[in-house]
Amino acid sequence: MIRRFVSKELAEHWRLLLGVVTLEVVCFLLLLGRALVQNTSISVLTSLRDFFWLVVPVASSIVMQALFAKELRNRTILFLETLPVPRSSPIVAKLVVAITPLFGGALAALGLALLAATRSEPIEWLFTAILTAKATVLVVFVFAITFLASVLGRYRWPLYFSLLALLYIYEEAGGELRRVPLLALLGRSFASERYDFPTGDLVWTTVVSVALVAFGLLLLLLRSGSPAILLGERMTHREKVLVAGVLLTSMLATDVLTDGKPEPPYQIKSAAAIRTATPKLALTIVPPFGSSTRLEGVAEMLHSSLEPLADLLGADELPPVFIIHREDLDDHRFELAHARERDGVVVRANLQGNPLALRSLLAFITGVLIDDVSDEQSQAESRSWLRDGLAELWAVQHLQSESDANVDELWLRALHANLRGFDPSDVDRWYSVQESLGEPIAAAFAWSGLVVLSETVGPDLAQELIRQALQPQSNFGFRSADPERPSSVESLLEPHLERSELFDRWRTRLAVEALRLAPRLARIPRWSATVSIEETGQSRRATFSGSADRVPEEEGLISLLWTRLPAIDEPLSPLDLAREERPLEREVAIPVPASLPSGARIFLAASAYSTELGCESRFGATRRTIP
Repeated sequence: MIRRFVSKELAEHWRLLLGVVTLEVVCFLLLLGRALVQNTSISVLTSLRDFFWLVVPVASSIVMQALFAKELRNRTILFLETLPVPRSSPIVAKLVVAITPLFGGALAALGLALLAATRSEPIEWLFTAILTAKATVLVVFVFAITFLASVLGRYRWPLYFSLLALLYIYEEAGGELRRVPLLALLGRSFASERYDFPTGDLVWTTVVSVALVAFGLLLLLLRSGSPAILLGERMTHREKVLVAGVLLTSMLATDVLTDGKPEPPYQIKSAAAIRTATPKLALTIVPPFGSSTRLEGVAEMLHSSLEPLADLLGADELPPVFIIHREDLDDHRFELAHARERDGVVVRANLQGNPLALRSLLAFITGVLIDDVSDEQSQAESRSWLRDGLAELWAVQHLQSESDANVDELWLRALHANLRGFDPSDVDRWYSVQESLGEPIAAAFAWSGLVVLSETVGPDLAQELIRQALQPQSNFGFRSADPERPSSVESLLEPHLERSELFDRWRTRLAVEALRLAPRLARIPRWSATVSIEETGQSRRATFSGSADRVPEEEGLISLLWTRLPAIDEPLSPLDLAREERPLEREVAIPVPASLPSGARIFLAASAYSTELGCESRFGATRRTIP
């Protein structure tokens, strides 16, 4: 019986269904053509993601409008009451006919995308299975939501707006949209995840889809479909106003209730934790076994050093700080953990390492607190050098017992950056400086500039200028900033010091320090680097080669830092970089441990630890497009 109804629907709507499939294929070919013009395999597969975002919902809406919404609105579906068959049979037949062109277009798009991608990268069976599973589940979800919308009729637009409002409320309440299973399937990794099967996201999305279809069927079958027929009538003006008012009111209420609402503090329930607290700062250290006594003094020192930062930044209190021991980290490497929906800064560090790394730890925590208090506006490129320099300056000022050693080490790092060709005027492109030098050396270079600023205008005025530059400022709504407040670092400096004069004094100080520290500076190896690319079938192999001007005095490792770059340029985080290590020698050649398709964009650099600098020295940083 269902087969007969399917034949009837196909005979009645075959032109529409053929048109929808044609629309899907043509739209995908346009997306694919744009990706092929860009000549990146990443973009070729990303066109598939754009297809599911843009084309499939439109195609599904067209089909559902013709097969369900139109018949409910015109009440032609009442004809089913006169047939001596179960009411569910023609409805199931309509569902089968509706989903067929959606699957057909999606499978055609998937096949074309994979075929185009094979020109530049290998396509494994697991990768194909992952993409097919994602495509299937996404088609089912779009089919389910548009089916329910067509049955709801007059309330389909409130349904769509309600979904958007729920996502807005979820994000305002502290949730992360990228963790929503449906959005996770359509995230950045949609066309690049090759090995991890997203079982949880697929199951969750499928369950929701089944629930939506079941609810729509309930409306169609309940009381001979009378609820669906009533919903198919057009919405009155009063109903439109009421629905719009409810949605806007709920969103505004959520914004008001969540704005400024304090997040619950992050908590550590370890009995061995060392805690220090004052009204402005609470600090907790989770020490390694047997080190509690030694780290009590460290906790007191860090607390006393960080607490005055609240006054400098104009904050009533600082977020609580949690330092957790992690023994697999190097002495000068730290990790920032994100405490979701919790107030607090969680830092992982090796607390059994070199005591001299204490300044690096203090500088790292200072920078993180600056970001938190400034609502991350300190990470804007125009202010980022101030943030990095202030973190180092603050750490040096509050470690007086090691002041001389710390200052010389920072000057060596700043001079090393200067010898590498970087000039004070490069603060305008600070992201590039960080990428080329690495964060420790770039921060020391910024520190040297703030030292010169403090010596020129005085420490108090320098700190006030920095505080104003890093002060959080909103650009919209009722929280807009004071219009009288200067908007740039240069405008803040202008009444006291010309920008060119600051840079001239900065260069002069670097030259003076270079003479004073010339013997130590000469012991730091200078590296040069090249990148060679070898073609191996359909993929490419990149090799990073480096050579020093002399044999390094210290023994250790040299690390290749690399990562695949997204289609749009953005700053790189240290956590984005993979490492490939080799013994430190005068000449090294390290292959990238992955095959690269033609058109892929990668970042490459190398770093080696220097005893004189007290940190890793990065060289040869480059962004390349694989030919």
